[in-house]
Amino acid sequence: IIEKGTLLEKATSDENGKIAFVKDYPFAKYVARELVKPAGYVTNEEAVNFDTKYQGQDVKTVVYNSEYKNTPTTFEFTKTDITSGAELTGATLTVLDKDGNVVDTWTSDAKEAHVIKRLVVGETYTLREEFAPYGYLKAADIQFTVEDTGKVQHVEMKDEVPTGSIVINKDGEFVTDTTLMKGYWYDFIFNFFKDSLAGVTFDVYAKEDIVSADGLDTVYHKAGDKVATIVTNDKGIARIDDLPLGKYYLVETKTIDGFVLDETPIEADLSYIDQNTKVVFAGMDVTNERQKVQITVTKTDSETKKELEGAVFGLFAKEDIVNKHGKVIVKADTQIERGVTGKDGKVTFTSDLPLGQYYVKELEAPKGYVKSDKVFDVDASYQGDKVKVIEFEAAFENAPIKVEISKTDITGEKKLPGAKLSVIDSDGKLVESWTSEAGKT
Repeated sequence: IIEKGTLLEKATSDENGKIAFVKDYPFAKYVARELVKPAGYVTNEEAVNFDTKYQGQDVKTVVYNSEYKNTPTTFEFTKTDITSGAELTGATLTVLDKDGNVVDTWTSDAKEAHVIKRLVVGETYTLREEFAPYGYLKAADIQFTVEDTGKVQHVEMKDEVPTGSIVINKDGEFVTDTTLMKGYWYDFIFNFFKDSLAGVTFDVYAKEDIVSADGLDTVYHKAGDKVATIVTNDKGIARIDDLPLGKYYLVETKTIDGFVLDETPIEADLSYIDQNTKVVFAGMDVTNERQKVQITVTKTDSETKKELEGAVFGLFAKEDIVNKHGKVIVKADTQIERGVTGKDGKVTFTSDLPLGQYYVKELEAPKGYVKSDKVFDVDASYQGDKVKVIEFEAAFENAPIKVEISKTDITGEKKLPGAKLSVIDSDGKLVESWTSEAGKT
């Protein structure tokens, strides 16, 4: 009557999961198969067999029952550190369907994976991280498609940690040229400009224990450990990248000729900012002080050693002074500055001098004294990176001018006592007076 394999009836399960085939079937062998599985469940390939037989004249309708089970789809979602693989607590995660509707939202727990059942087979969903755990970057969305399997399906979202970069910009002053200063004690001033310093070396240290963000407290660097050594390039830049976040400090260990080493620790704070900042930067501009020159002259009486006021000294270039590019900006023997001694017999030249060779000589002696012929050489060559100021003390002595006066007769041979004598200057002021004595001048 009916060929084998003919589809006789379709039925759909109700809210109670019941399916009823209600046609009037003759006694025979029948097979029920699932054509469409419920949403969120795996296909069941099992066939349900019914061997219908006559049950006697008292049974009006023979009813056959069978249980047919569907397995729900099951997903486990884990949140891990991309490096260590450690499970992470505190991430807010959401699963969205293809239309963008929220299926589930939860907060990750390192102790157990999050489970979602009954996602529809063949549908594509999106796993989205709304908020990353502290110390981590927000991960990109992951799309996944539900497979028709009763096995547990897994989706792992891995979070990356931000890294840190330290950038040092190192510069210092170089002499460029001069500016004439007429009518002053100095004839000109040196001009300086800041330029990059290449070859300055820094050691990078951990200021605190630098540990992992995954809760395992893996120590990357202990407090006080040297992490790296960096050197400035031609542009004066030294940098180090891909540092684990934390607090560091840098110490300058080597500078270039002409400059003073600055061993003051430079702090660099590479603390976590937020889930969107991939690289935390610590940048700083640091200037090296150039080595300075200070020249002080002391003037005294050669006999009494008393300090002398009013002596004028000149500061001169002993050799050509050139700038960074080799251009001569001051020729040898050019006077740079003049200074006059005060009541303490001292004068300190105020010119801001570049390193080089200089000399000092007396230009004018104090009244009543003979000008000194002494020349004081100043070797202001670089004295190493520990010396901030090269100090020079130049001592000059002046001999007093002596005039012998005697009172004699007309022949000039006999000295006469009792004469009252006076010396008066050009302004008519009395310098000294005395009474002559026999045999004395």
